[in-house]
Amino acid sequence: MHHQEQCFIKHYLDLRCINYDDHPSQKINFLLNRFKYTIILDRLLVSDPQTGYVLLTDPKTIKQHIMNHFQNYALPSTHPLPMNSR
Repeated sequence: MHHQEQCFIKHYLDLRCINYDDHPSQKINFLLNRFKYTIILDRLLVSDPQTGYVLLTDPKTIKQHIMNHFQNYALPSTHPLPMNSR
């Protein structure tokens, strides 16, 4: 059992070194506790001027609506503050 534990620990240490060399940004994100969270949308309810609301289930159509939303509506609408006149 002791030998098996050592092999197990060595395997994961080697894996950690490989990840550090091949994927440094992933390693930095892990060390800083930054994780990428994702959601999966298989249905989307959108407003339609003719019928009121439409339930979308096609993945490509859902993706197009989500991209459109984040490109056009989710961005902040504030303008940069003017620079000081110094």
